[in-house]
Amino acid sequence: ADTVVDSARVSYERQAETFTTTFHYSTTDGKPTLFAYLPHQQAGEESEVTYQSILGNLTTSTGTRFSFETPSIRVESQLDLSEISADQRQLLSEQLRSDIGQFEEKRDTYFGGKQLYRMAQLLVLAKQLDDSELASTAQTIIKKELESWLAP
Repeated sequence: ADTVVDSARVSYERQAETFTTTFHYSTTDGKPTLFAYLPHQQAGEESEVTYQSILGNLTTSTGTRFSFETPSIRVESQLDLSEISADQRQLLSEQLRSDIGQFEEKRDTYFGGKQLYRMAQLLVLAKQLDDSELASTAQTIIKKELESWLAP
């Protein structure tokens, strides 16, 4: 009860196939503290003391730091359309036309921002499908909206 965490920091290290995340704690008296591992952090961790939480039974440990690994995943900037059939490509184009055509102007930054992000995704998809007409329409919508947001 006398050991109070007064600061914390986090660091990470990238390996070839994983990221290691480390949490570092310091306490007012310099002694180790008790912490509970979240489900994704406790792989292989054993503990005599567990903590019941809304996330389930958590293992605990004492110390000034703990680490866990997360597999690296490749981040893609667009969908992989290489294996869709001609019929699927046609259906996707029709849906894309419908989605772009249903754009509703929102003036607030939350919903408007979400819509602009969605339209940017549709623009990328239109370019992937080599549909210059839809790409131009999406780009015009995005430009018009951004100009209205950024106008003095």
